[in-house]
Amino acid sequence: MKTIPSWKFGDTKKETDNLIELMITGKKTATSSLYESYQRKKIPLPKIGDKNLIRDSNEIERCLIITSKVKIKPFNKITNAFAKKEGEGDISLEY
Repeated sequence: MKTIPSWKFGDTKKETDNLIELMITGKKTATSSLYESYQRKKIPLPKIGDKNLIRDSNEIERCLIITSKVKIKPFNKITNAFAKKEGEGDISLEY
């Protein structure tokens, strides 16, 4: 049986717990990462169907996410609609 990777979003306890709450309540349905980070760290890009368990700041697995779409685009091509799906801050592209 394949083990499902488990990790956290965010750099601080507060950010980690805020982001997981947004996911659990359905306000955060998308995320983004720097393509260059994948290249630099030599890790594969996510693939459709990938599953990940997301932990809170207390290391408790709180939700399962499944990758349904992967797009690579320049930062200046990110849309307001995507920013809203990210669900963070005031859900604006400027945020």
